[in-house]
Amino acid sequence: MGKTARVAAMCLFAAGGAAPAAANDVDVTIVSKVSVGDASRVKVKIHKGVEKMELKVSAPGLGTVHKTVKRKGVGETAEFVLPPQKKPGVVTWRGTLKVTFVDEAFGQMPLSFQTEAVAGVKVMPVEDKMDTDGHTMAVRLDRVCDKLEVDVFDIDGQLIAHSEPPCAGKKPGEEIAVSWTPKTDRRVFRIRLTATDPDTIFGTTESYPYRVEVEHEEVQFETGKADILPDQRSKLEAVLPKIKAEAQRAQKGFKAARVQKRVRLFIIGHTDTVGPAGANQALSERRARAIAGWFAQQGLGVDLYARGYGESMPKVATPDETDEQQNRRVDYILAVESPTGSLSGWRKVR
Repeated sequence: MGKTARVAAMCLFAAGGAAPAAANDVDVTIVSKVSVGDASRVKVKIHKGVEKMELKVSAPGLGTVHKTVKRKGVGETAEFVLPPQKKPGVVTWRGTLKVTFVDEAFGQMPLSFQTEAVAGVKVMPVEDKMDTDGHTMAVRLDRVCDKLEVDVFDIDGQLIAHSEPPCAGKKPGEEIAVSWTPKTDRRVFRIRLTATDPDTIFGTTESYPYRVEVEHEEVQFETGKADILPDQRSKLEAVLPKIKAEAQRAQKGFKAARVQKRVRLFIIGHTDTVGPAGANQALSERRARAIAGWFAQQGLGVDLYARGYGESMPKVATPDETDEQQNRRVDYILAVESPTGSLSGWRKVR
């Protein structure tokens, strides 16, 4: 994709006494503005039968392009691909286009033009607007939007939804609402977003909102302590195969998508409201780390992160100093990204 511009000097002129060629026998345009890494191109539209066409142009840092095409008919287009620019910037090309027509007329055109490589459109999902259960999210671009495409995949790499939400004219940084209608009820694993600006420069990004909360039986701790008692280890032994199986399935999903991603296990500790809030916060952190440490000792092949929230996130709302067993819990969440959107505040156990 890229922006097309016409070359200023269009006329061919006769050389070496050959029959003169008319200025409108060919029409030259340049695909001049492209994404970094993409190739600019010289396109020549044929209005008179061509026997041979030779392009020779050079640019600093990109070397010389010397290519020939033969036997092009009226209405056809000859295309010459230029070396891709690996860094953003403007490059000036100079050279000639020589053409011999089927009636033996001959001419050449001096060429001088510029190509520009620009960074692709940056597509930025809005973290707190992601709702895969409700099939909605929001994004921002760093360019004016012309087109936005959304592809949603399950863990097996199957496309479960495609949408093209309206975005034309949205300014850089302006929020764009995204929604989709899934074909199945499969859990969302990967979302690919492709945006194009008015110059047809595009950019793609992928989000991995995959998140699985693993069901388990709660480990019971002694009051005020974080040691895992021998009679509680069977609960961890029971959930360990579930975590391994789901983690392996996720890794297969990454492999199928050909991305270097890893699933992580987030261990989150909670307490009830009995005792000082500060002590409960510290206790929940110790218990979360104890469980994460136990999983690490078993050779669980995922990165492990632990964090405590004390009494700040009760499952059941209660008054202060209430002994509520449902609030004394630990969550096991398999995900690509942190449940809080950042790894700040998490303790990596392994």
